[in-house]
Amino acid sequence: MHRIDFEPNTFRITPEAAPVLDEAIQLLGGNSEPAAVVIDQWADADRSQTFRLFTTRQRAKAVRRYLVDHGIDPSRVSLPPVAAAILAGNRSAQSPRVELHVD
Repeated sequence: MHRIDFEPNTFRITPEAAPVLDEAIQLLGGNSEPAAVVIDQWADADRSQTFRLFTTRQRAKAVRRYLVDHGIDPSRVSLPPVAAAILAGNRSAQSPRVELHVD
């Protein structure tokens, strides 16, 4: 698992997140068999449901775009639907983030 943290209320890739993503890209590029990447999403707990839905999706899309822009085939990167728990605020964390899981 690779954890990518975001500043609260934003969906920009931070300078601290880029090396984590670069490491994931290197790992994925070195696989002899194409692995799939699942982007798991975590929300800001203190925001409205609409805001959580918007920012979690934008964060996941930003990570996907970074991976694709750095050579990962888009068909290998999936964005699962936003979980109901996120929308209910039950799947929040101390820091908003996405997590990459390589299958």
